[in-house]
Amino acid sequence: MIDRMKFKLTWGFLHKLIGLIAFVLLIQPLMTSQTYSVTGNEGYVKPQYLVLPNYSSDYLNVQGHFVSEFRRSGFEVITNSEMQRLIRKDAKIIALANMFATSSERIDEQEMMLRARKASINIYDFDKFALKTLIERGLVVETEEMVELKYRTKSVTYYQWQEGSEVPLPGLEDENTFHQLSYNYRYRDSFSCGRTLSSIHGSVNEVSGGQNKLLFRFEFSQPQLGGRCLSEIILQLMKRMIPIDTPSANNQQEDAWELDFHWKGDTLEMKAISTILMVPKPGKDCQDVEGSAMTDQLSLGLLGVYDVIDRSAFETIMDEQHFSLQGLVRDADLIEAGELAGAEGILTVQTMCLSDHNILKAKLISVSSSVVLWSAILTDYRKIRDIKSISDRVVETIEGL
Repeated sequence: MIDRMKFKLTWGFLHKLIGLIAFVLLIQPLMTSQTYSVTGNEGYVKPQYLVLPNYSSDYLNVQGHFVSEFRRSGFEVITNSEMQRLIRKDAKIIALANMFATSSERIDEQEMMLRARKASINIYDFDKFALKTLIERGLVVETEEMVELKYRTKSVTYYQWQEGSEVPLPGLEDENTFHQLSYNYRYRDSFSCGRTLSSIHGSVNEVSGGQNKLLFRFEFSQPQLGGRCLSEIILQLMKRMIPIDTPSANNQQEDAWELDFHWKGDTLEMKAISTILMVPKPGKDCQDVEGSAMTDQLSLGLLGVYDVIDRSAFETIMDEQHFSLQGLVRDADLIEAGELAGAEGILTVQTMCLSDHNILKAKLISVSSSVVLWSAILTDYRKIRDIKSISDRVVETIEGL
């Protein structure tokens, strides 16, 4: 009797235990199963800007979590409104540059405003951003003079297109300038998180230059009893979307400088030049570096073939002759200054920023003949030491003579 009771108790316990195990095995997938999927992101390159949509309703602030993770991964995150503003600014710069480039004459502010109105350009848009940018890049020269009127003296500002400069190309239409993130999600209550995502799916598209090309898709889903919280979901999606070694569009251009070098002078005249004067022209590159910052680097590289007149000694001569170097813009003025300093050649150096590309122009002018002996245009340099490519080419050319 007792043995039969023990058997019933033991069997009853085992029966409940088996039932509990079966229940756990049955419900476990509903609690722990979640799916992450990212397709098409092989070879993905980080853009210059990642654009987020202007969602009117985002109950869980999913966008805020995406912004934090993308910025942590090294992205420059902007809104769609900010992208449109950047595009309008770029178009304004190009339109104003075209207006100035149609004439080489110097015009005062009143004439500039008149021409701008005819071209449907609002000079004062973005607080004169386009005009200031052209001046900073050395494309437009701004000068101020005192003009004698009948009863008083008036300060007049003049503007003139820099001779030999090219109108900048659109700088925000290249591939990997703007990528746009878009997504949709469903959410539910959660015991561990308060509220979390049931599912989310979206994509990243190339939208530079008016495109709308799919780059890759992503999605996540979890069952009704899944316990993944929002921050963990976005973090795990980001790890799959943007691996640590994902290249950047900016990094790809880091050492992609190009040098266009032309030897134009007569061989005998080229060999006769032994003493040069280096003169920086007005202008700044995209990192606000002026030509004067490049002259030292060029001087070091050219010491093997030229004697470079010391800048301080030259400025002393200029002061004695009552010249102002800042006012020397034309080549004829520079040649006259070079003669005073005893130079046989004038090497002008100018930096500029054209559509977010660093440009450095250098040219050597013979003082005796006013002929350009050689010229160099260095594009997309990233470091000042890249300037050495110009001096290396000059030394190679002269030694080859």
